[in-house]
Amino acid sequence: MDWLSRALTANGVVVAAPLDPNRLTDADLPTICARMHAILDAVEMPRCEGRLLPAGLFDSIDTLADRLRHGPPPKLTDWVSVIEEFGAYYGLAGAGPITVGLEYWQKAALLVGTPGSAGQ
Repeated sequence: MDWLSRALTANGVVVAAPLDPNRLTDADLPTICARMHAILDAVEMPRCEGRLLPAGLFDSIDTLADRLRHGPPPKLTDWVSVIEEFGAYYGLAGAGPITVGLEYWQKAALLVGTPGSAGQ
């Protein structure tokens, strides 16, 4: 989950600060979910306006968003493998920020009600 230590930026502004993968809690799941949705859209939408991500992984990310909105509250320990698989699939290991379009971040943040959903 080292990819979470990279900031997420949009239009040159940090919209999601780096997270410490060793100090994550259940409370970080909304931000993590929003990051995954924003990155997914930033990568997939310009390519084909569809989903190339494996269906099982996409369904898991979508399920996490649903659980964050409607409950029961998800536990980080239940989602570690999904978060790791997502980072590996998109090759997110590395240094420096991950850039997404502001519209993708706003849409993703609104989906799960994270801070920054009104835009930066």
